[in-house]
Amino acid sequence: MAANFLHGVETVVVNSGPVPVRVVKSGVIAIVGTAPSDNTNELILVNSPVDAAQFGSAKIPGFTIPKSLEAIFAQGAGSVLVVNVADPAEHFGNISPETQSVTAGSNKVKLDEFPIIVNALKNQATEELTEGTHYSVNDIGEVVLTNRALVGVTEVKASATVTITGGTSSAGVNKVTQISVNGVNLLSGAVDWVTSHAATATAVAANANAHTSSPEYTVAAVGANIVITALAGTGSTPNGFDVVVTVGGDVTTSGNTELTGGVTAETATTAITVDYDYFDASSVTAAEVIGEVSGGDRTGLELFDLAYNTFGFTPKLFVAPEFSQLTAVQSALLVKAAKYRAKAFIDGQEGWTPAQAIADRGPAGGVFNTSSANAVLCYPKVKRYDAYTDADELFPSSVYWAGATAATDIQLGYWNSPSNKNIKGITGVERLVTFAVNDATSEANQLNEVGICTIVNAFGTGFRTWGNRSADYPASTAIITFIPVDRTANIIDESLELATLQFIDRPLNQPTIDSIRDTGNAFIRTLVSRGALIDGLVTYDPAKNPSVQLAAGQILFDVTYLPPGVTERITYERFIDINFFNNLA
Repeated sequence: MAANFLHGVETVVVNSGPVPVRVVKSGVIAIVGTAPSDNTNELILVNSPVDAAQFGSAKIPGFTIPKSLEAIFAQGAGSVLVVNVADPAEHFGNISPETQSVTAGSNKVKLDEFPIIVNALKNQATEELTEGTHYSVNDIGEVVLTNRALVGVTEVKASATVTITGGTSSAGVNKVTQISVNGVNLLSGAVDWVTSHAATATAVAANANAHTSSPEYTVAAVGANIVITALAGTGSTPNGFDVVVTVGGDVTTSGNTELTGGVTAETATTAITVDYDYFDASSVTAAEVIGEVSGGDRTGLELFDLAYNTFGFTPKLFVAPEFSQLTAVQSALLVKAAKYRAKAFIDGQEGWTPAQAIADRGPAGGVFNTSSANAVLCYPKVKRYDAYTDADELFPSSVYWAGATAATDIQLGYWNSPSNKNIKGITGVERLVTFAVNDATSEANQLNEVGICTIVNAFGTGFRTWGNRSADYPASTAIITFIPVDRTANIIDESLELATLQFIDRPLNQPTIDSIRDTGNAFIRTLVSRGALIDGLVTYDPAKNPSVQLAAGQILFDVTYLPPGVTERITYERFIDINFFNNLA
C-alpha cells in the first residue's frame, strides 16, 4: 500500500500470468582480425555491406576482416560484431625505395606489396611526382601514372650547325657580328676572326656561352663548326626557329638556317622509384588477437564482453581467420564461446591432407586435439579470387562455415543444421576431398566420423558444407554433439533466463510460481509449433524446493525439452520377396 493508514478505497496492481519470451539473436558472428582502417580495438556492429565499407576493400591483400565480411554477406548472413587489431602505428612495414619498370603503352605498375601509404614517387630523372596530379593508386594497389610526359622520355634537342668558311685576321674588319635565334642575339658583341676557322669558332662559342641573356641555348665549337643547341627541358619547342648569322669583312659561313630535329619520345620502358608503407600481417601477434583488460580498456577478444551492454545481444559464432589455427588463439576463442554459449569455428593448418587433419585429433596433434562442445573444426581451406594477384588465393573456411550457419538461422531457423548448405563466393578448395552420399569410405565421411566438418563438391552439387558434429564427437555420442541441437538448447536456456529478469525480486508466492511456469510452457509451445522442439515442459517440483530454500529466496524449476535432432543417416532395408510372383496375371 502507498500509505500506512487510509480511510477509503484503493486499487493494488498485481502482475500475474505468463509473459512473452524474446528469443535471443542466434546468428550473430564475432570476428577478430585485421583491416586497413584506423578503428583499432573498437567493438563495431556491421549489419550490411554498406557498414562493412568502413573496414576497407576486400581487394586489399593481407587483411582478414574485409574479405571475411564479404564472404559472410555472400552467404546471406546478417549481424557481425567486428574487432580490428591491426594498428597503423605498429603493423606496417616500409620499402624504400622499390624500383619498377613501366612498359611503353601502359600507365600502370604493380608494386611488390600493396601500398597503404605512398611516401614518395620519383621518375627516372629522380623528379619527385605529386599524388593526384601525376599519379594515383587504384583499388587493387596499382600505381596509375596520370602524366606520362613526366615519367621518363627520351629528348632529342633541336640544333643547328653553322660552319665558318672564310676570313682573314684583319683586326676590326673581319668578324662574326651576331648570331640570332628567333630574333635573340646570342653574342654579347662582335667576335674577330683569329688565326683559323677553328679558333674563330671557339671564340664565338665562348662569347655566346658567357652571354647570360641567352640561357636557352648552348653553343659548341667542333672544328670550324658552330653547333647551337636548345637546352634540356625545352624539347621540340625551338623547331623551325630561324638562325641568322651576320658577318663582316671577308668572313663567310654555311650550314643550317634554322633549329631542327627536336623531339620528345617515350622510351620502351620507364623506371619509377617508390617509397611506401605496406601492411605487415606477420607482425600481428596471437597476444594482440587474444587481447587484454588493462586500466579499464579492452583489446582483442576481450572487447566482446561489452556486446550485451552495448547492443543488447552476445555473439554466437566466433571466428578469427588466419589466427584460429594458433593454439593460443584457439584456446581463447573456446573460452569466449563457452562463456556466451557459442560456437568457435577453428581452422586446420594450410597444406594438410585429410589424413593429417584426422591425425591432428590425436594426442600428437595440435589445434584439432580438443573435445570442446563449443568447437567446430573446419577443413580444408577454400579458394577465392584475389584482385591484387588476379589469381585464386587460399582463405580460411571457418568464415564460410560461420556465414552459412548464420544464414541458415535466418532462412530456416537455428534448429536446422548448417550442413549440406551451398557455399557462395568461392572458386574452389585447397584440396578436393572424395565424397559420395553412399560411400562410407570417402574422405568426407572419414573426417565427419572424427568430428571434423568439411566441404564437398560432387557431380552437380556445387561446394557444400558437410558435417553436423561439434568437436566433442566422438568422445561423446550424445544427441547434444549435433551442432543445431546444442545451439537450440543454448538459445532456449538463455532466452528463458533473460525473460525471467522481470520476475526477480517479486514476492515468492503462488502467483509468481505460476507466472514463471506458465511463461516457460507458453514459450515451449511456441517453439514446438515452429518445429524448434519436439516437445517440452517447465514444472515446479515441491520436493526440490524445501521451505528453507524458499525462505532463502531460492526457487528451482525443471525444464525438460527435446530439440528435433538431425537426419544424419538414412537407411533402406531391402527385401526380395518371391511372393510378388503371385501377382502376375
